[in-house]
Amino acid sequence: MNALPTISVVIPNWNGAHHLPDCLESIKKLDYPAERLEVIVVDNGSTDASRSLVESNFSWVRLLSLDDNLGFAAACNEGARVATCDCVAFVNNDMRVEQGWLRGLAAGRDLASAYVCVGGVILDWEGRRLGFAGGWVTFYGSAGQEHFLEPMREELVEDGRDLPFACGGSMLIERDVFLELGGFDPAFFAYYEDVDLGWRLWLAGYKVRLAGTARCFHRHHGTGSGIPLYRRALLSERNALFTLIKNVGDENLASVLVSALFLLVRRSVLSSGSARDAFAIDGVDVNETETVRRIALARLHAASDVLADLPQLLDRRRDVQRRRKRDDREIFALFGRPFALLSHDESYMEASLNLRAAFGLDRLFTRQRATRVLVVADGESERLREVARTAAIFSEVVFLSPGKGHLVVEELLAESDLVIADAATIHARTIAEQTAGLLVVDLADGEAAVDPELVRRSDLFLASSQDVSAPRTTTRNGDEPMTVLVVTPEADGLAPLREIFQQPWRWRRHASEPEEIAVPEDLQQLLRFWRERYQSSGYKRRSLNAIRRALPAPVERSLRRFLRRPRLSG
Repeated sequence: MNALPTISVVIPNWNGAHHLPDCLESIKKLDYPAERLEVIVVDNGSTDASRSLVESNFSWVRLLSLDDNLGFAAACNEGARVATCDCVAFVNNDMRVEQGWLRGLAAGRDLASAYVCVGGVILDWEGRRLGFAGGWVTFYGSAGQEHFLEPMREELVEDGRDLPFACGGSMLIERDVFLELGGFDPAFFAYYEDVDLGWRLWLAGYKVRLAGTARCFHRHHGTGSGIPLYRRALLSERNALFTLIKNVGDENLASVLVSALFLLVRRSVLSSGSARDAFAIDGVDVNETETVRRIALARLHAASDVLADLPQLLDRRRDVQRRRKRDDREIFALFGRPFALLSHDESYMEASLNLRAAFGLDRLFTRQRATRVLVVADGESERLREVARTAAIFSEVVFLSPGKGHLVVEELLAESDLVIADAATIHARTIAEQTAGLLVVDLADGEAAVDPELVRRSDLFLASSQDVSAPRTTTRNGDEPMTVLVVTPEADGLAPLREIFQQPWRWRRHASEPEEIAVPEDLQQLLRFWRERYQSSGYKRRSLNAIRRALPAPVERSLRRFLRRPRLSG
């Protein structure tokens, strides 16, 4: 890029007079050339002092007044239409930005490589917790922020990483591309409109990435907190279905949408508080009415809204699909957590497994970031304790201390999609035989011999020094060199672990079906639920086989599919 692009900063506002001064004052201090910048506040029919505040105190801001509250999506679109610059940058009214925010976003723009949309890093108002540095999407259309409101650590911010979507509260996009694709879908009103836009961008052949140096600070739900939870739930549930119907390809839409609708119904029933027993044919309860929570009805209204909007929704789908330049598998690979759960009720988790098995979703969504890590140490291994502490930055970690029996190891292996083991562990054979996910062995600087079976099964090794010799494993074609990654406590030294956790499939040497998730997240959570329930209820510890025999047949079949032993090379 020769010159900085001209940028229109668009701020949608609805009754945000108490937020706007902090936001606009921070934008006034941007270190971006004033002649290449315009600022537009789109007022969404506010009834507070927002308009007079902007007109009186911020004369350098262009005010676009709408008669009614059209929602976040439509307000952003109106701002983009009247903008006069190359790019549009959206920012929430309840944010303040760092001086370098806009330069950071502009630096991430790379038209030659199709990066036309760039997301910024969002922190809480005090800058101590993370709001957005990456996102994930589920097969049923919901989405979330990685490490949301966890303590901010620089290791969690990877500048330039691909994103499935940029958060609409802090993003930059080429204005002509935004308008060409129809902008944010105004039917969404608010919530998930940025997820839908990100999906459409990737489908159309464009790319989205993170600008790690573009930072802002957010009063979380500063505006949204004024909307009752059940109304927000309706928008979220409806918009997730909108997103699926518009963006999933013809060959996969039926299986994905049916599964999503079944899970929506299950969430509705669970949140209603209604007991199934009252509807039994021979039940004694004959009351014709009962009181249910509005959040349960909101989910049913969401599905009803989709039906009411279906003709227009299908028109929007046809527009999206005619622009398609990438297939579903390429898009699904960006999701990160396709089987993340919105409920941890046992019946809901079992329903997710049943639907996944019945409709073959595990063959569509084959990539998942590491969400459950087991670290196995023998002796007082400070090295592995440090690895576990580092791993906990990126994922949920269980540290297995010395003295635990093989049965405990087997149970924890079954619910872990990434295992990091001491090279000299006494559990080497169990780990080699029963690890379904990625297996990483820590060499502890090569001081201990590695069990041959562990070498054969391992996907890669860790060390704290470049001087460690890589083990070799014997295959039919001779000796195969193993990969050794050097991991040290310094920030740069942690990069290999972050790469392993974010994209474990890249490192797998062993899998009976390489394009299959080893332990999907819904299965991890269900196994963990069972294990913890049996422990807390005073049950005698039972083997996994005993647990499996007690399951309904469809759940057991799904379990068997993902807990089979991986084949060893050679």
